Amino acid sequence: ILYIISYVRQRLPDDKIFYLGSLLNPKMHLEIVKTIQPEVYGISFTTFRKFEAYNIINKVKRVSPNTIIVCGGVHPTINPQEALKKTHSDICVIGEGEVTLYELMREIHGGKNFEQVAGLAYRDAEWKVHLTNPRPLLEDINFFPAWDFVDLAKYDIPFRKKYPFAYILASRGCPHNCVFCSNPVWKASKPWVRLRKPSNIAEEVKFLHDRGVREIYI
Repeated sequence: ILYIISYVRQRLPDDKIFYLGSLLNPKMHLEIVKTIQPEVYGISFTTFRKFEAYNIINKVKRVSPNTIIVCGGVHPTINPQEALKKTHSDICVIGEGEVTLYELMREIHGGKNFEQVAGLAYRDAEWKVHLTNPRPLLEDINFFPAWDFVDLAKYDIPFRKKYPFAYILASRGCPHNCVFCSNPVWKASKPWVRLRKPSNIAEEVKFLHDRGVREIYI
């Protein structure tokens, strides 16, 4: 989600973005949504956590009925029909979300012609699900998450030497084709592996170090 925030806010600087992190319990989460009454609410989840996500989505719709709810992540990618029909969500982002959400936000601000945005599944007023054209993988991944949205000092893990810590993704994808992995979800197109430039990785390391991070997992 922080990658998506980073990508979208650079292109839509006038949009106000809130990040509701994982440290909030459901009650706190919903209270903030009720106060903000956002135009768009985004949530990412796996199949393992889908029932919790469905519960939150329906409660968000109750406290903020005019909000457009957008689902993303592994489960909405592999089964958008279920996510749309079993909840009050409005749209599912299929695959990587950066470009798709940016284009979707432009349509929400404009004519709401969702069929023009690749990589979407959306539900109409009669609860019929529509799929748009597939979204190709993002070619340029030389950017890093919106770390300034997160207080890294509030997060910890059992095994570390220094603190605060952070993670860096130097690449996306995997060259292998293991039968037990989520290949149907993330390997719908090629290249299977995309690398960031070393200079961009170094820029992220400096950014984190300047903000006090002293241990980085790559």
